[in-house]
Amino acid sequence: LWLIVNDASTDGSQSIIDGLTKANDWIFSITMPYEPGGLGLHYARVVEHGFFVLQEEANRCGIEYDLIGKLDADVIFDKDCFASLETEFAADVSLGIASPSLTNVEFTVEDEVLPKKKEVVLGDHPTDGIRLFRCACFEEIGGSPLTRAPETVVEAKATLRGWTLRRFAHIEAYH
Repeated sequence: LWLIVNDASTDGSQSIIDGLTKANDWIFSITMPYEPGGLGLHYARVVEHGFFVLQEEANRCGIEYDLIGKLDADVIFDKDCFASLETEFAADVSLGIASPSLTNVEFTVEDEVLPKKKEVVLGDHPTDGIRLFRCACFEEIGGSPLTRAPETVVEAKATLRGWTLRRFAHIEAYH
């Protein structure tokens, strides 16, 4: 089950979202009202509300799940990315938050992807643009907090509670 949260984008994103929800019965969407201020608390509200709505819909549909995650709209991943992350979670019961490595890219006029810069891989710091949480960890840390730096807060809370955090260099995504 996937939820796409449109935070009142004016760039035509809604038509793309509409196409995805019509073509895939496992994707649904909501639109958040426009809120000035860009990143910071607005971003935290979008993520926190998105997780809440996703969990409510999964419960309503009777869907049981062990992992929950977030993905920024401008992240590209291959078809094996999430399956590879699931394998890592299955192999390590202490793994609480995980992500692939992230390479920044540029697109040519022909939509060719050109690697621009690979992020420095910090093995114990999941990337912000795409991450999965083990549900037990997510619940134990209280979900995604309303703060200007929610990723930093969830990482600190998870670490303090004994969960392992990982960014896997052998699993890649592109930004």
